[in-house]
Amino acid sequence: MHLLVLKHLRYLLNFVNNPYFTDQNVEKEKGIIIEEVNMYKDHPESALDDTCRKCLFNEDHRKIDIGGEVEDVEKITKEDLYLCYENFYQPQNMFVLIVGNIDVNNTLDILKKELENRENKYDKMPKVKKIEEDYPVHKKEEVVRFNIEVPKVSYMLKLRKKDFNIKEEYELDVYLNTILKCLFGTTSVFNEEAKSNDLYTSFYHSFDTTEDYIVVYLCAETTKQNELLKFIEKTLKNRNNLLNEEDFTRSKKVNIANKIKSSCYIDFISDSIFGDLINYNKVIYNKIDIIRNLEYSKLLKVSEDLKIDNKSIVVYVSNNDKKYKIEI
Repeated sequence: MHLLVLKHLRYLLNFVNNPYFTDQNVEKEKGIIIEEVNMYKDHPESALDDTCRKCLFNEDHRKIDIGGEVEDVEKITKEDLYLCYENFYQPQNMFVLIVGNIDVNNTLDILKKELENRENKYDKMPKVKKIEEDYPVHKKEEVVRFNIEVPKVSYMLKLRKKDFNIKEEYELDVYLNTILKCLFGTTSVFNEEAKSNDLYTSFYHSFDTTEDYIVVYLCAETTKQNELLKFIEKTLKNRNNLLNEEDFTRSKKVNIANKIKSSCYIDFISDSIFGDLINYNKVIYNKIDIIRNLEYSKLLKVSEDLKIDNKSIVVYVSNNDKKYKIEI
């Protein structure tokens, strides 16, 4: 089995290190990508996500869908792909993640050999210009009429990292995630009241990060859009009264238990390490210790520093609904 893994590793590295672009295969792939771009534009969840990013960001590249627009794809040439590859697909800008029962020394020997054979056109990485993103959201409200039956709501907050007095990004993320679970999780007062009043058929919360910002997403399917939006806003404004030490302690214990349980699964370990490298540029080995050392007083301070005025609301409604307006 190990020999098979090494064989596949060599194949993967050879594939990555030796790109083959021609006018013919680029044109063929462009056609496939254009079909996918158009397909995603007709997909409600993908379209909603695209609109949300455009409303949140001003200049940040995240406002542009990774698939691009059709006209962007049509302009791509094999020369563009080689230029991109030669600049960014360099060993110092890549990592290989292997998780499992492997022979570490043999694996490292293969990696070193493949990298030694890699010819780089450039001796150093090109300098990437950072585009400064303004704090205010690009658009506060957007109503989109779409081919759907049940309306979709997305309530988003754009937060500045520097507004929180916590240097360790993972620690800040855990505090924010704990706050969201306490306010909007399955055992929250919000969830119980929303369900008893049929405010939504589905609801979830998440957040994403950039170099300078954290974006909180509160998303739902609902036929009572404005009533739900008002309840979300009321919950956020009343957050410090809704948070309590008992829920905080229980959330910590559940989080630790989930981390321990998940560590038995190879896919979780792989995803966790990959996420750390992408989000924090390092592997965080002491997550359980960080969670165990969270303090309720710090949670309240993070909650106080959470500025809820810089928000954007996107609502997707049926094409037949010509009258709907956001009112909260």
